Amino acid sequence: MIEDGRPGVLKLRKGAMAMPWELAQYIIAVTWLSLAGWITACIALADGVAGVLHRRNGGGPARRRRLPVPSTVVLPSSS
Repeated sequence: MIEDGRPGVLKLRKGAMAMPWELAQYIIAVTWLSLAGWITACIALADGVAGVLHRRNGGGPARRRRLPVPSTVVLPSSS
C-alpha cells in the first residue's frame, strides 16, 4: 500500500490485494457454515411446525381410494 498524501488515506498498488487470500478463504468458509446452519435450523423448525399442524388437523397419511384388485386375471385366448 502507498500513502495518498492525505492523512488516513491509503491506496492499493496495482496488483496488491486488500487482504491475504487465506483470510478471504477463511471468511468465505465461516460465512458458508453459518448460512448452512441457519438453513438447517429453519428447515427443522418448519418441519416441526408442519408436524404439529398435521397432527392437529387429523393426521395420518392422505387416504387414497384404492381400486379393487381382481383375484384372477382373464387373458384373451390366442387363436
